[in-house]
Amino acid sequence: MALTTSSTPVRYGRRRKKQIDVTPIPYRWRYVLELHLAGRRPAEIQEITGYSQPMMYRILSDPRMIAEKQQIMKYYNSEFEALYSKVINVVRDNLECADPKVQNDAAKIWLKSHGRFQADREQSNDTNISAEKIVFQILNQAKEDRQAING
Repeated sequence: MALTTSSTPVRYGRRRKKQIDVTPIPYRWRYVLELHLAGRRPAEIQEITGYSQPMMYRILSDPRMIAEKQQIMKYYNSEFEALYSKVINVVRDNLECADPKVQNDAAKIWLKSHGRFQADREQSNDTNISAEKIVFQILNQAKEDRQAING
């Protein structure tokens, strides 16, 4: 028995080769994967394909389907990475645009993508709001609505 630098014999360091399943993926199974990746819910997929939910989960957990899903996601990730620089250039150009609305939209996109966007908040100067003021506002709104209806 040959020994390596450690005291573990060589035979223990070997791994068995995994047998690769080369049977083709059925068309209906691919359709289940497509619906799953499209964001459909299991109940919808069940209704469309006729498979029971346990069978759908068995299909989606099949090693061939997992490999197929990873391959698809790898393709889309590379597509998004390729488009990223173009999107950044468009946002950069829009920030320098003469139209203030385009500048504002580009700034919102940039801030949202970096997690720094804060939605517009209406802040009133009057922080002391009483119940009487709220009732008064409701009555005025009802009065305006009634006048608009009776016109």
